[in-house]
Amino acid sequence: SNAYGEAGLLRYRRHVSLLHPNVVVVYDDLLADHDAEWTWQLHAHRKLTYNKRQSVFRSQTSRAKATLTFAASAKHAVQVDDNFDPPALNWGKKAYKGASAPEVFPQRWHAQATTEATPAVRFLSIISVGPKPLLVRPVSGGFRVGQWTIDVEMDAATPASMIIRRTKDTVVLAVDTPGIESGGKTYRTKDCSLLLEDGKAVRVRDQLPSAALAQMGEQR
Repeated sequence: SNAYGEAGLLRYRRHVSLLHPNVVVVYDDLLADHDAEWTWQLHAHRKLTYNKRQSVFRSQTSRAKATLTFAASAKHAVQVDDNFDPPALNWGKKAYKGASAPEVFPQRWHAQATTEATPAVRFLSIISVGPKPLLVRPVSGGFRVGQWTIDVEMDAATPASMIIRRTKDTVVLAVDTPGIESGGKTYRTKDCSLLLEDGKAVRVRDQLPSAALAQMGEQR
C-alpha cells in the first residue's frame, strides 16, 4: 500500500493461488480513505475478447487458449482495446537485436474494469490456460472449476476471506478465516493462512519481504 504515496490507499492485499494443473486464482482486497474509482487491468499479447454475460475474457495463440473469469464487489464498466495509454512510442529511436531501423512497438491488447466510486472493493480473477481451458461455474458461495471449489467473500463491507477445496476434501487452502472443518476435524486459522495437504497442516502468517525489511532498516 505504501507504494502509492499520497493516493489515500490504506490496504492492498493480493492473494495468488496456483491450483494443479492449470488454474490461477487472484483475489484482491483494497481499501482507501475516500470514495475512489478503482481500475483493474489486464494485458494480452494476442487479441482479447470479453463476454459481458459470462464475465469472461478470452485470448489464444496457436498453442494454447486462456480464459479469465472476473468478478468485482462493485458495479463496474469494462473496456477492451488494442491501444496503449499512453501510447508506446520509441521516443529514443532505439534499434534492438542488431536492427538498423528504430524499433516499432507492436500493438497489444488491454482491458480494464472501472468501478463506481466506493472506499473498498474486492476483485476475483480465475484464470485457466491450456489446449482446452476449464469451465468456471458459479456455485453457492463462490465458483467451481475442474476439481476445485473456490469460496471467497466478495462483500467489501465484511472481512475478506478465501477457502479453496479440492474434490473429496483432500486439499484445502484457507486465508483470513477464523477456522475450518476438514476430514472430520476442526482447524483454527485465526491470523494465519492454512494449507492442508497429504494429511499435514501448514500455517503461515503474513510477513514483509526481505526488500521491504531492508528498506525499513535504511529508513531507521
